[in-house]
Amino acid sequence: MKITFISRLMAIKRGGGENFDIHIARELQKRGHRIEFLVGRRLRKVDVPLDEFRTVYIKSPYLRGYSYRLQRFSNKIPNYLGHLFSKYDLEMFYSQVIKHLKRTNFSSDIFQICSMVKLGALIEETFNKPAVIWWPGPASSKSKKYADKCSATFAHGDAYRVIKQSVDPSVYHVPVGVDQERFVKCSKDRKLAARERYGFQPNDIIFLFVGRLIPIKNLHFSIRGFNAAFKARRHAKLVLVGEGEERWRLKYLVQRNQLSDQVIFVGPKYGTELVDLYNLSDVFVITSTYENCPNVVLEAMSCGLPVIATRVGGIRGQISPGQGGILVENDNLEDLTCALLTLGDDTKLRKEYGEYNYEIIRKGFGWKRSAEMLEKVYSEVVDTGS
Repeated sequence: MKITFISRLMAIKRGGGENFDIHIARELQKRGHRIEFLVGRRLRKVDVPLDEFRTVYIKSPYLRGYSYRLQRFSNKIPNYLGHLFSKYDLEMFYSQVIKHLKRTNFSSDIFQICSMVKLGALIEETFNKPAVIWWPGPASSKSKKYADKCSATFAHGDAYRVIKQSVDPSVYHVPVGVDQERFVKCSKDRKLAARERYGFQPNDIIFLFVGRLIPIKNLHFSIRGFNAAFKARRHAKLVLVGEGEERWRLKYLVQRNQLSDQVIFVGPKYGTELVDLYNLSDVFVITSTYENCPNVVLEAMSCGLPVIATRVGGIRGQISPGQGGILVENDNLEDLTCALLTLGDDTKLRKEYGEYNYEIIRKGFGWKRSAEMLEKVYSEVVDTGS
């Protein structure tokens, strides 16, 4: 079966949705399917090449960065403009994808599309080809009119519950996986070598975040909590892995609180570098205002880290409080400060929670299982259309 993945951000900035596509594509390819990607790129450059698969880069203006900047204002006018930027960003991408498919007589057995349900409906109507939509997060009921025109949709985490209730009652459930061969606990020597490479000391207590630096990640809250807990304790570090529109505002907050030696921005990391960062760390921290089912939490757990997270969305189903980590209320500074101090000061508890998480992942979070379930969705779609 030929499966074509369509992603707006794959060659621009990668997050959980893009990483899901890459991992599931790898597993499907192992199982004999032909994989191809159609991905968005900026007009002037490809930020993050995708060399692993046959990839077509679709040029269109990238306006989402402006959208993020405008939507953080409480004023209605900037918010409205931000919404327009986001809308036109997608509309121009849709147009370029349809033009490419027409121009090249492109053919595929399945088009799997990350989130862009309107594009799926356009492909179904224009080419009479099955489009399968996967939801990396919840969608509004306005998406229903487009979802009804697509051959199938699937989701996991909190999005599955929301989509089933308000968008597509027949949505499939396909769980997220973790690359258990890559994301593993490494030896003590490798951990110490990784710390030395990044300039950390063996006795530093390192808190880690991995993800895009965008408003929904609420990293201002993480930094404020870290400041309250550890400003006077120089052996504590907060490492932020990723890139995004909030970077400079976060750097300003760090400098204003005189935390530049303790809060470290390392940029986006992939492959072995990312695994090393998980392994050199002591605690994973994620304080988003909403998360569906963040893969970075599962990766951290797979590397044997305890987790501090906000009690939002699908995270509530990932972390077992009192066994694998601590959940805190969103923007409750006292809650977060207490959690950071509890795990920062207790080596035994960190080890206990980390081992629990490691075992949980080993019991049921493999990409093979996810790919098998998705294959069943594809088969039903193809059989129904034949």
